[in-house]
Amino acid sequence: MAVWWNWRRSDIRCNLARLHTNICHSRFEKGSNMGITSALVLYAVIWFMTWLIILPLRIQTQGDMGEIVPGTHVGSPEVHHLKKKAWVTTGVAAVLWIIIVGVILYGVVEVRDFDWFNRLPPITD
Repeated sequence: MAVWWNWRRSDIRCNLARLHTNICHSRFEKGSNMGITSALVLYAVIWFMTWLIILPLRIQTQGDMGEIVPGTHVGSPEVHHLKKKAWVTTGVAAVLWIIIVGVILYGVVEVRDFDWFNRLPPITD
């Protein structure tokens, strides 16, 4: 593996271009592989995004129940169903994760699809 952190400006530019080419042509081609760490991080991001969407649904506040504890806000949750919401979040996140991983692994969407300014080098076979 070549060292790419030289401090001369021309070397930096050349080595970064080489690194960019290696990444674009080896990891993001059709049918590319996804590492286990990438898959786990993707699932965690999807899970937490889904959790933040599902969390405020069907919540019953102290104001709704009519039993406001002194010193608390009227909008404080009284019944929150966290365990049920966590299971729903896990299921929804798993379905979304399977779809997104399939799109990534089968090359339905590629990095080149987002190259609106034509900054990636041409593909050479």
